[in-house]
Amino acid sequence: MGGQVFRSVRGPGVAFVVLVLLTALADVVVAGWVWHVRAVLDGYLDGRVSDAEIERTLAAGTLIDLPVVGLYLAAGVLFIVWLWRARSNAELIAPHEHNYRKSWAIWGWLPIVNLWIPRRYTLDIWRTSRPLTDVGRRHSVVNWWWGLFLTSQALERIAGRVLANGETLEAFTGGAALATVAALLGVPAAVLAVVLVRQISDWQSTPGFLAPVELLSQPLVGLAPVDLGHRPPTIVAPPRDDPRWSRPE
Repeated sequence: MGGQVFRSVRGPGVAFVVLVLLTALADVVVAGWVWHVRAVLDGYLDGRVSDAEIERTLAAGTLIDLPVVGLYLAAGVLFIVWLWRARSNAELIAPHEHNYRKSWAIWGWLPIVNLWIPRRYTLDIWRTSRPLTDVGRRHSVVNWWWGLFLTSQALERIAGRVLANGETLEAFTGGAALATVAALLGVPAAVLAVVLVRQISDWQSTPGFLAPVELLSQPLVGLAPVDLGHRPPTIVAPPRDDPRWSRPE
């Protein structure tokens, strides 16, 4: 743990909150656009929509996908940065209370292991950052966030495959319905992500968040928000039996 210093999590936390809410909004917009495409396809099959119009609609859908993917990537990177910094701070007060090494903030998002490691990793930070006096916040917020997030992501991937490979209007309608459910589940998942990020950030930014005293002497870094208090001055009195301190008669 030598060399570690307290670093504020508020900056990346606030940036992540903004982006994760934007991704939730973008998912809802995309779901609405999918239904619009479905209506255009219906019109095309009925002969009410021309080839040029349907091509423009599909091309516009591709342009919409690009910024959504960018939002997801940016939000993911910021969440990893926030996780890394929050974990570093949590290690200052509980270095042995974590199930995975700090580097799993990155590697934990690889396929297969990303089904459980991010939840466990975040839960360890939650438990070690929560003050002993705070009994009102249960870690169920982490479980609900992770469950809704996984479900939303799974449905979104299934919907994408159905929409890409479906050859009938009925198949496209089923994909649109799955995309809508995924987007609706993504909204509470994003809200819970905001709750847990803000809560952990508040705990780690509150005066009294415990950190070793020697960390406060590190140069060029922000000081940990600890309440050191003021010690009374130590008064040293001369020994009574020492003749050197005797008053001359």
